[in-house]
Amino acid sequence: MKPRITLLTLLIMLLFLTDKSNPQQWSSFGEGLDYPVNSIIYHNGSFCSASDLVYVLSGDQWSAVVEGMYTTAPEIYALGVYNGDLFAGGAGFFVTTPELNWYNFIGRLHNGSWTTCGSGTGNDGIGMDDYVSYLLEYNGSLYAGGRFGTAGGDPLAPIVAPYIARFDGTQWGPLGTGMNDRVTDMVVYNGDLVVSGYFTDADGINANYIAKWNGSSWSSLGSGMDGKVTALAVYNSELYAGGLFENAGGAAAKNIAKWNGSSWSPVGGGITEQVFTLAVYNNKLYAGGAFRTLTGNAGDYIMSWDGTQWEAAGLGTDGPVIALYPDISGLIVGGSFSTAGGDSADNIAKYFTATGIDEKNSNPYEFSLSQNYPNPFNPETKIKYTVPSTLEVSLKVYNVLGKEVATLLNEVKQPGNYEARFSVDKNNGIKLSSGIYLYKLTAGSFIQIRKMIFLK
Repeated sequence: MKPRITLLTLLIMLLFLTDKSNPQQWSSFGEGLDYPVNSIIYHNGSFCSASDLVYVLSGDQWSAVVEGMYTTAPEIYALGVYNGDLFAGGAGFFVTTPELNWYNFIGRLHNGSWTTCGSGTGNDGIGMDDYVSYLLEYNGSLYAGGRFGTAGGDPLAPIVAPYIARFDGTQWGPLGTGMNDRVTDMVVYNGDLVVSGYFTDADGINANYIAKWNGSSWSSLGSGMDGKVTALAVYNSELYAGGLFENAGGAAAKNIAKWNGSSWSPVGGGITEQVFTLAVYNNKLYAGGAFRTLTGNAGDYIMSWDGTQWEAAGLGTDGPVIALYPDISGLIVGGSFSTAGGDSADNIAKYFTATGIDEKNSNPYEFSLSQNYPNPFNPETKIKYTVPSTLEVSLKVYNVLGKEVATLLNEVKQPGNYEARFSVDKNNGIKLSSGIYLYKLTAGSFIQIRKMIFLK
């Protein structure tokens, strides 16, 4: 009997561990929305979604924010946060300037009402002349991409800004001569703004569907792709690009590829149909789009990549996934579907997998920088921190005189709990004397500094 009991015990343990180590579940997210969801963001304590209008979640109810917004056949494609306010871009709507001029296709939510992007003095012009598809804050400015040809300026003299423009808080301006076709997505990678879309030219240089802006000039990422790029994300220090293409950098890469800073390479066997969105959640890269199956695996409109292989996200959805927003509580999924994981979910749902993090006493919507552990340390210590929204984050170590001795992190992070390691090792070139050191976390306007002790 003893071997039989031992075997039974092992089987029970295996089932228990399997169940606990990787549970997956879908759930509705609020009561759902009547129209497809194009973008999701967290702002001022609430989730916001872009659909036919901008909606804010309160409890289980999504409520449209319409004060100050005038619509014809509205479609909101993009949401972004800049200077503490929520911005929305799309088509079929306008707000008005103090002079009662129309301010087209982009607006700022301020004190509960939609208004122009600037201070309300009307000097930020007339908005765009065509739709806005993406918004992102970068280096203290708001960047907008889309199908427009002008941004801001006087109604009789709009500012030429083909497909991409920058707002400095007061006025819109171009980025060189812009692109030769629409912009669909943006992400910050290695300090540069990477932009993708339908274009093949950026400020006169050859840039096939993807380019980067360093704050003053455009450059290409190798030879780019042979088709449109409609999704970008940074995962494991590499840039991932998805869309509708067959080759990246001359190499076969079916609709998704990764860039290591110098060359493109495929991501597994690729994805069978167009990729609309990419996001990082629970240490995996998630891709959403129009695909029903993936090479070697079955997956409905959403899949995950762990750096080695693709995997289905449970039962997926019954329609295209257009937007992904990672949150500590789960991955918020938007698109054009009526079920998620086999259950009813009108165009928006939440997907959850185990994170291995005890969230019982954590607030996922506050910045935090924990005391390093162990402390004192030699040769290595760990530093935990929390980021509540998608931001460019830096974590640096200084001596007591204020001289920088190490950069542990300098990249865009999605919302979540993270851990950085600091090692004093001759092999990595870091040599310290015993004493007190400071480590500083900077994320947007948030700055926090803590002390730690190194003892030889």
